[in-house]
Amino acid sequence: MTTEEALEKIDARGGTAFYDALDLALKHLTEKATWDKKVLLLIAELGAAGPTTIAKELDISHSTAYRELQALQALTLASGKGQGKRTLTEEGIAYLDEVFKS
Repeated sequence: MTTEEALEKIDARGGTAFYDALDLALKHLTEKATWDKKVLLLIAELGAAGPTTIAKELDISHSTAYRELQALQALTLASGKGQGKRTLTEEGIAYLDEVFKS
């Protein structure tokens, strides 16, 4: 089962849906993430960023930046803002708070 499939199975009506999604996101980012944390930090710094900006700032390919943004969006850590730009969601902000507490 992919992360996206797991997130789709979460019942948003339940009181723990947010925490379940955050827990899944934390597991993904600690176990499999390569660029995810850097991308999240860059979005936090810039307020919004698209794949072109991410690729340029992190010196990665445009396709890698696009995939990373898609993964963060699937994990509900980032959301689309139009023109391909993404911003942090409440979950994304909570994740970064958790990272900096450690």
